[in-house]
Amino acid sequence: MALTVRARVAIAAGEPDQAERDAHDALTCAAGIKAYLLIPDILECLAALAGQDGSHREAAPLFSAAEAIRLRMGSVRFKIYDAGYQASMAALRNAMGEKDFESAWAEGATLSTEEAIAYAQRGHGQRKRPTSGWAALTPHRARRGATRQRRAGQQGHRRPAFRLTAHRANPPQPRLHQTRPHLPRAARARSSSPRLTDTKRSSRGL
Repeated sequence: MALTVRARVAIAAGEPDQAERDAHDALTCAAGIKAYLLIPDILECLAALAGQDGSHREAAPLFSAAEAIRLRMGSVRFKIYDAGYQASMAALRNAMGEKDFESAWAEGATLSTEEAIAYAQRGHGQRKRPTSGWAALTPHRARRGATRQRRAGQQGHRRPAFRLTAHRANPPQPRLHQTRPHLPRAARARSSSPRLTDTKRSSRGL
């Protein structure tokens, strides 16, 4: 019941995706425990969403099935929801035409409670998708397109930062010019000076 109320609130707030999720969760829960007294309200939520989405041929049987279930159980709709129901029905009749509406209504009236539940669950996730804009894309393509657009906008800022980072991370290696180990200055002086000691020894020997 709480999920159904939240679905109605989402419909009134213009959040059809949230409303559809809540309505289908409510339908699954009610069907699982056979709480059939709640089914008509749930079906009307789904019917209203289908009508708003342009799926008129799906909405009319759902409204009709909800009405038929109420008649079989002797239940009624809460008065607070009558205005929304009448507005949805009027919009549906105008969109479909009287003949198509009556045909779809008769189809829903023949459904049992279990068949109505199966009919509503079969249409889950098949709402019409817009034909233009980001919403017309599948979720995967929409995310991929948004990512590509964001990268294109940031490309001019990322390249210099990347080059600078790469330069710092991989500094050029200095060329090695020394061919012998580094020696202290005093040692280099001694190694480059004449071998005076050896010269003196040679002269004395001569």
